[in-house]
Amino acid sequence: MALLQVSEGVWVTMCQEAWPEPGADVWHTSYTFFVLLTTYLLPLGATAPAYAAVARRLWQRRPPGNADTARDLHQLQSKRRVRATYSDYQRPRVFIYCLVAA
Repeated sequence: MALLQVSEGVWVTMCQEAWPEPGADVWHTSYTFFVLLTTYLLPLGATAPAYAAVARRLWQRRPPGNADTARDLHQLQSKRRVRATYSDYQRPRVFIYCLVAA
């Protein structure tokens, strides 16, 4: 823990991890990976399949009520439009991210 002077009369306490000297890099890397795993990857791994299952089920569902050809056709066209819009929007973003991340 260190005190830093930000401006005249303003001090801020800065907290940092302090690891034992032998193997400090290993401890720091292990701790950072553990925090990433427990706060991001595990929750993402639990929620992503759940959301995908709900989306798949909603997407494949037929409209309730009696069959109406005009209504069903309109809903199918809306689904296709959403899928096309999403893919047109998402592909460039993924491509640019891959270029920047590389």
